[in-house]
Amino acid sequence: MTVPKLNRPLVVAVGAFDENSGGAIVLHKLVDSLRRAGVSAYAYPPLKPYPNSMPAWKRRLKGLHRHITKVAKSAKHFSHPSMDVPLAPLSVLKQDPIVVYPEVIAGNPLGASSVVRWILFTPGAHTGQGVEIDRGAEEIFYFQKAFIEGHDWIPPENELRLQWIRSDIYYDQQQENRSGSCRMQRKGALLNINTSDAYRTATPLDGLPHQEIAAIFNKSERFYCDDPHTMYSTYAVLCGCIAVVTPVPGLSEADWRPEQERWGIAYGDKPDQIEIALRTKHLMKETLDALQGVEEQQVEHFIATLAKRFE
Repeated sequence: MTVPKLNRPLVVAVGAFDENSGGAIVLHKLVDSLRRAGVSAYAYPPLKPYPNSMPAWKRRLKGLHRHITKVAKSAKHFSHPSMDVPLAPLSVLKQDPIVVYPEVIAGNPLGASSVVRWILFTPGAHTGQGVEIDRGAEEIFYFQKAFIEGHDWIPPENELRLQWIRSDIYYDQQQENRSGSCRMQRKGALLNINTSDAYRTATPLDGLPHQEIAAIFNKSERFYCDDPHTMYSTYAVLCGCIAVVTPVPGLSEADWRPEQERWGIAYGDKPDQIEIALRTKHLMKETLDALQGVEEQQVEHFIATLAKRFE
């Protein structure tokens, strides 16, 4: 596929990198992936817009002061050192960039003429209120099909699923005598699900640093998780631990994840699910390698779609 050149800069609305936030991770990963593909991509915090009643000269002056005090000063510590994610300078913001917003940001706070909305989770799940999506003015991409249920008008080919795999931390240390279980809730708190007794008695992991979580994964037999989409289930499998995802009402196993992406992960703790997870967990690394190629194709499609629509 010959990817058209994107002649305009692109800005992703995202705050500083947070290794415990899946949304922040993939938004930074998008900037990094686009820059590796030759796109002039940057990050910029989605600052609260000034009221329209404020005079234009005052808005510009306040905007410059805010950029210097709250944005430019954070540039050195904004992203992970393994990624190329520069903050957009004011000169880029003046070039009418294409701006990418996640679904949790309402409206168009950066005032862009060209907007891309990337749906990283079910719209409204965080706040209880859906984000209004302008079908005519915005190009819509989504992370997983499960997040756009009921939005049949979104092009199915606009899937954009990026992953940042911490293989330096999450790997099987080949420890003997595994025992016990651990658990994590994460976005499961936003879903109407019933946890099992085994989940409630397991060691809680929410809020712990990555290194500590990896160490517990390597000691445990099972990892129970209420969040059906978190990377931590994959990380548990990479550490040799069986991951058990709590089923979500109305979400079937087939709609939850494609078969090849759930090796080593059980959807519920029924014996047949545990057996499949045990038999297939060694295939997870192979799946992640295959997804890398799919990811590159999706980034190429993303660039081509924006070039066709906005240039």
